[in-house]
Amino acid sequence: MRLLRHTARFQIILSLTLTAYAAGEQGANANSQSAAPASSEIAEGVSDREISLAVENELLSSDAVSSHKIDVTSNEGIVTLSGKVDSLLAQQAADRIAQRVKGVISVVNRIVIIAGDRKDAEIAEDVLQAWSADSATESGELRVEVVNGTGKLAGKVDSPVERILAEQIAEGVRGIVAVENNIEVVETDERANEEIQSDLQRLIDSDAILSDSDVQVAVEDEQVLLTGKVPTSFAKTRATELAQRSGVQNIDARGLLVDYERYDGTRRRRRLEELTDEQLVEAVRLALRYDPRVLSYLDTIEVESDGGSITLSGAVGRLRAKQAAEETARGTLGVWRVRNNLKVRWSESDPPAHEIVDFVQAALLRDPYVSRHEIRVHCRNGHVSLYGLVDSDFEKKTAGWIAGGQKGVVHVNNYLSVPEDWVPRSDAEIKADIDEKLARTFFDRSNEVDVTVEDGVAILRGEVDTWRQWQWAMELAVEAGARRPHNLIKVRYHPRHGGSRIYVPE
Repeated sequence: MRLLRHTARFQIILSLTLTAYAAGEQGANANSQSAAPASSEIAEGVSDREISLAVENELLSSDAVSSHKIDVTSNEGIVTLSGKVDSLLAQQAADRIAQRVKGVISVVNRIVIIAGDRKDAEIAEDVLQAWSADSATESGELRVEVVNGTGKLAGKVDSPVERILAEQIAEGVRGIVAVENNIEVVETDERANEEIQSDLQRLIDSDAILSDSDVQVAVEDEQVLLTGKVPTSFAKTRATELAQRSGVQNIDARGLLVDYERYDGTRRRRRLEELTDEQLVEAVRLALRYDPRVLSYLDTIEVESDGGSITLSGAVGRLRAKQAAEETARGTLGVWRVRNNLKVRWSESDPPAHEIVDFVQAALLRDPYVSRHEIRVHCRNGHVSLYGLVDSDFEKKTAGWIAGGQKGVVHVNNYLSVPEDWVPRSDAEIKADIDEKLARTFFDRSNEVDVTVEDGVAILRGEVDTWRQWQWAMELAVEAGARRPHNLIKVRYHPRHGGSRIYVPE
């Protein structure tokens, strides 16, 4: 156990709900065990067997979880997940996936996290580094203590969304199994209950996920009360998460019932028919104000609407803020297209290229999904390029999302390759195909690549001029049917990069 203290200036950006990083499946309270629902919540017409099979199929199709290690049971719509995963993010992802299935009333998550044997001191240091290097961290104070993998957060921040950000950054660190968030929010202006209630009601009513729900908000005695009906457990979680952004610590959603059969799109259609462009602009700006990823850039973002086509213009200081603004706008009811004309202004005061490389490389190594891959990182004027090989599109997107969230990054070129399922072929066939592709592609005689293939694994050696050519050789090997090619090619001319030398395992 080790207590660490770190102070940094911090503007808020929320890490996604990818991961994720990346994966778009983070942020649920995966450890909560729901009480038995009222009888009016029980889904009729969908058997527990059908629900269990549907959840299993959804888990099977997700790269965010190892579905073969998870067991699913359902009892009157209450789904219980058990088994083992290797990260908190995977546990949360399983929870969110189950919540989206029709007929699921609530999820009891009993999945155990086996996060390896990292020392608590190392994990705590990584949480602080992740918080410091994140493109949102500009002000505030954070203290971290890790005990048996549980991160205990303390300190002070200026807003509720900053508190949320700190928790989500910690959740994305490899080795974390749970987070206790004791950060204090120090707000200069107290808001009346009526103002909070009005904002939350409008925020929920204009959220696309809740577009066909009937949610009523009340704020009293330092508590948010959510009542009404929603079609899915996922929608109930979404309403609760939006309420948490208000800063009110106690959220009571027991009166919010899940009843999918009552929803046929009528409420959504009525809301859409009543929307005007002025209301859409107001709804998008409200959503941006409650999104911790873009909060600090509100004054520099312009929002326009033309029949539901939203245009975002202006300037932001971070790539993640630009990405998040578009994502938030798309999630607003009535928006069917977003033109993202936001410019990312790279400042001379931002970190130099070699520091940005260090930030990105360290962030990739902290992540539970992509840390096992050898990923090369290059940077020039805030433009980061990623090279290497990962196992899935999910991991590729996760790596790109992580890179885009680091200080000083204004653009990400994601050149990572994703191999298809390997079809066995002879080593001679694979080598012949790679040699042929290289001969057709690499016209410059100065580029010399030697190929050997052992048990379907292509080993590439030689020299090329650039890292893009290095990646190109990797992609050609994948196209030729090689099984996880190992790239040992040397690059003659290149900027500084991160990552250790890629090696051929024994």
